[in-house]
Amino acid sequence: GAKKIALTLSRGGATSANTGSTLFRIQGTKDPLLASASWFYFNDLESSTSTNTYTSDIALTGTSTSHVVMDMLNRPLFAVRIIAVETTDGEHTASAVAEF
Repeated sequence: GAKKIALTLSRGGATSANTGSTLFRIQGTKDPLLASASWFYFNDLESSTSTNTYTSDIALTGTSTSHVVMDMLNRPLFAVRIIAVETTDGEHTASAVAEF
């Protein structure tokens, strides 16, 4: 499986004013059937700019981007998903790159 997953989380205002905020949370599961009860919040997101700094969610306001890393060596998962909770306005994007 993957050793590391690097996530880029962004919000912007391409089509509207962008004064709101977005809370990004990452969920994972070890269940290959992806049963709804098997998903849990991944609470060990590591900042890509400072090691040994962990968080469970990323809050972005205005037009901004954050980079976080999921260390998968000690946390094997079958799948991950990103939950974005918006307040007010803006567009949200997320991308991931896995290192094997």
